[in-house]
Amino acid sequence: MMRGSMQFRLAGALVALTCAIAAPVTAQGSYSAYDESASTALARYVRTLIGAGRAALALGDAQAAAGFFARADDANSNSPLPQAGMGAVSVANGDPQTALPYFQRAQQLGAPPATFACDRGLAYDLLGQQAKAQADYRVALNGPDGDEARRRLALSLAISGDRNSALQTLAPLSARGDSAVPRVRAFIFALTGDSNAAMTAINAAMPGSWARVAPFVQRLPSLSAGQRAAAVNLGIFPDTGDTSYASATTPAPPADRLAPRRVSSRRFGFNWQAERTSPIFRAVMSG
Repeated sequence: MMRGSMQFRLAGALVALTCAIAAPVTAQGSYSAYDESASTALARYVRTLIGAGRAALALGDAQAAAGFFARADDANSNSPLPQAGMGAVSVANGDPQTALPYFQRAQQLGAPPATFACDRGLAYDLLGQQAKAQADYRVALNGPDGDEARRRLALSLAISGDRNSALQTLAPLSARGDSAVPRVRAFIFALTGDSNAAMTAINAAMPGSWARVAPFVQRLPSLSAGQRAAAVNLGIFPDTGDTSYASATTPAPPADRLAPRRVSSRRFGFNWQAERTSPIFRAVMSG
């Protein structure tokens, strides 16, 4: 939802990552160019792949992100980072049920909750479990995704019907001039049933957009909680009144029944050796 203004910078970062990922191959087993041990080089390689996966997610290419995370896990299956990454991929694909076991496994492997709680919170939001979502977002406020967690927390509070708290939560970002605030404010008004205020906010941010946005804004309050979370966070919106967002209406299994899973390219349905169909993945990994 917040990706547009970042795409050019992230694309440049991906180009830079090409060299970082290709370098160990060029070294042909020698790490002297980096003055580091093999274990240190492996850790750097995994971090680079995770960074590429996160950048691909920000660019909207979940397929490429899955490929990077799968390769990182193939390199070091004891790292929690690929698990957290694949949880984020599953959430981006609108599949919270699949996401939760990845986050559980990441925590078991030692990942601090603040590093993945923003994404796990969205998984709970998609499942209509707003109290759990909001608890996770608050944990994530002190993590690396603090600003995004604050936006998602504001939206989740609005889904719960608490407009005042939603706007108060957004206030620190508004004070800093965050470019996403006008859009989030419009969604807060729409989610809490004030379509006139929502359209005023949208027209202020995007003049002349009433005709295009009005049907979305007017229908948003009638959706289920999970459907509203999918609509404002992921752009997933039912086509007709009979269409539902399946993952949002299926109760989540109890936490103790969420089987930990190991990431692998086969489990992800992404064979990075034979199926390099994503332009981002192909560009970065080809070196």
